[in-house]
Amino acid sequence: MEEPIIHYSRTGGFAGLKQGLRIYDSGLAVIKSQNNERKRWLGEEKVHALTDLFEQNHFFTLHPQYNTPNCCDAFRYTITLTKAGQTHHVETNDLSRAPPQLVAIQGALENILRTELRKLIDESSSQNRP
Repeated sequence: MEEPIIHYSRTGGFAGLKQGLRIYDSGLAVIKSQNNERKRWLGEEKVHALTDLFEQNHFFTLHPQYNTPNCCDAFRYTITLTKAGQTHHVETNDLSRAPPQLVAIQGALENILRTELRKLIDESSSQNRP
C-alpha cells in the first residue's frame, strides 16, 4: 500500500481519546478511533484541495511545535505532510497560541475526522437496528 501524504492525530482529552486520520494521494482515507480503523473514500479532488490548503498556508515553514505546558485534559494534535520528497511534522495542543495558518489546516483536518467518525457511528447504529 502507498504511504499516506497526510497524517493527523488527536489524542488526550478527559476520556484519553486516540483518534486519527491518514490520507492518501489516491483519495483513500483511513479513520482511526481508539483501536478501530475504517477505510473511507474522500476522492482525489478533496485530497488535492487539502494539499493546496497546506501549500497556501506555508505548512513547511511552520515551527515543529506550538505547545504550551501539558494539561491533563487538553487534546494534543499532530499533523504530518509528505509531498515532493519532503516531510514536515507539527505538534500543537488545545492551549497553544498556534498561528492562523496552522489553525486553518488543523480545522480542515478536524472537520474531516469528525464528519467521517459521525458517518461511521451512523452506519453502525443503522446496522444494529432490528
